[in-house]
Amino acid sequence: MTDRTPGVERSFGDSAEAEIARLREIIEINSDWIWEVDADLRYVYSSARGGSYLGYTQEEILGKSPFDFMPPAEAERVGKGLEGTIAGRRAFSGVTNRVTRQDGGMVILETSGIPLFAEDGRFRGYRGIGRDVTAMSERSQQLESVYALAPLPLFVVDREHRFVEVNNAFAALCGAPVSEILDRKVAEFVPGAEESLRRDFATIDSGVDVADHEYLWNGREYMGSIRPLRNLAGKITGLSTAWLDITERNLASRSLSEANDRLERYAHEDYLTGLWNRRTLDDRLVTEVRRSHRSKRPVSVLMADVDFFKRYNDHYGHQAGDECLKAVSGIFRTTLHRAGDNAGRYGGEEFCAVLAETDLAGALSVAEALRAAVEALAIPHEGNPAGRVTISVGAAALDFSGPGKMEETSAKALVASADTALYTAKTAGRNTVR
Repeated sequence: MTDRTPGVERSFGDSAEAEIARLREIIEINSDWIWEVDADLRYVYSSARGGSYLGYTQEEILGKSPFDFMPPAEAERVGKGLEGTIAGRRAFSGVTNRVTRQDGGMVILETSGIPLFAEDGRFRGYRGIGRDVTAMSERSQQLESVYALAPLPLFVVDREHRFVEVNNAFAALCGAPVSEILDRKVAEFVPGAEESLRRDFATIDSGVDVADHEYLWNGREYMGSIRPLRNLAGKITGLSTAWLDITERNLASRSLSEANDRLERYAHEDYLTGLWNRRTLDDRLVTEVRRSHRSKRPVSVLMADVDFFKRYNDHYGHQAGDECLKAVSGIFRTTLHRAGDNAGRYGGEEFCAVLAETDLAGALSVAEALRAAVEALAIPHEGNPAGRVTISVGAAALDFSGPGKMEETSAKALVASADTALYTAKTAGRNTVR
């Protein structure tokens, strides 16, 4: 008759000696090192695996302390770490330490143990197991080194918004060593981070990935990439974040955008006066004429010319001529301030204005305001009988209801009509409006 307990097949007739021999055989072939120490923490038993790990015979291990096989600094570290546990006669597990083999090589062991007590309660020592985790530990150390030395700032926060992992690059941004950052609140180093972290955890808890987003911190701009960390049960325990410094990229992008805006502006503006150039003004006029046709509302055009400008250039020089044109353009800019008013340099010393929803009377009023404002600048002009810079202005309107209704209603015809009026003003003695 045999015991059919799963994993066990033993005849009731087996002797105790045979059973003990079987257990010893199991112990000796076990891949872990099974050991026992007395109350003075000296080995009284070591399975064969211990000799394999350390490179010593079982007899050479017996009578020695585990600390005898550790480098001095390691022995001190582990001793301090286990001091309270041993004093309290408590079990321990997962203690990792380095030991020196007989051949000088290094082995990393993970050790666990339980206290042993005699029937009278007297402490007898510890019994436990050791496992060679050198390969695993080296791999872990390599990964830790890669993480620590990564050029990107990296950090991990738990659900209480405390740092649990920080690499050197992020520590450098914080201006503190890694050891002083761990277990502290993120907001202590990154102001305003609390609300952002709450949103990120809420987003991930809802089953949605957190989109990369930008941070502005200490005058620099960063793009943060956030991923959840899960435990073995799949529960989200923290967030892993990588920051990419995008300050220079954003500066370059903004500079490029500003450059494109300038190019776009230059394509539409007159380089000297900053008013619209002729091509853009023609486009605006076509748009306004089409709108006028649809709405049956008037639109007007003013054509203006600086009087005797060639004489001005010849007498005062081209640089002074440019300054004169800038001054006149300033009058157009400040006088034509409605949203529907468009002013531009039409060529040389000639200016043009498109006045939306303005009839001929309104256009003549604006033209007179422009003429008077230029004259009021009182820019000396010896070649002009008026003794100062003046302009002549011609006006024309497209009005579907007034007495000046035009038979030809194109933008081209409107400009031609205003140009004819300008010619009339100039032949009438200049510094006048027609």
